[in-house]
This record gives sequence, structure tokens and C-alpha cells, in this order.
Amino acid sequence: KKPTDMAVCANQELVALDLKNMKNYKNAKSRNATTTNKIFKASIKSKYACGTAVDCIKKVYQHSILNYGCVAAGKEVDCGAETLFRL
Repeated sequence: KKPTDMAVCANQELVALDLKNMKNYKNAKSRNATTTNKIFKASIKSKYACGTAVDCIKKVYQHSILNYGCVAAGKEVDCGAETLFRL
């Protein structure tokens, strides 16, 4: 396991965000797989760049959850959010 994954598993808030992220990912993928895959790749890269910094990981999850929600709703990526990572 990577240190980032271990940090997620050790923190209940991050576990909850991970589960919500996966749910939103599945909803977005059913709407637009291409954009969803771009979000996924960018968010994974950003998450692992955080190392074990919980606040950083949390921000990455929150941003990808928002982006997946936008895609699932048929809207553009970053609908109202700061850009945390580049697609």
C-alpha cells in the first residue's frame, strides 16, 4: 500500500469522502465516461502528491466529488469550484 492510501484508511472522515467520491464517480461515468476518466486521472495524481497530509487529501476528494457531481448533472467540470488540479 501507498502511504496516501494508508492515511485514508486510518481517517474516518477520509474513508467517508472516499466512499462518496466512488459513488459520484460511478454516477458521472454513466453520464460521460471520457470526462470522468480525465477527472479520475487528475484527482489520483493530486491525491498521491499529498502524501499523508490529511487536509490536502480532503481537498482533493472534495474537489473531485464536486466535479463528478457536475458531470453527472450534465454540467461542465468545475461548476463553481476553484480549480485544484488540471484535467
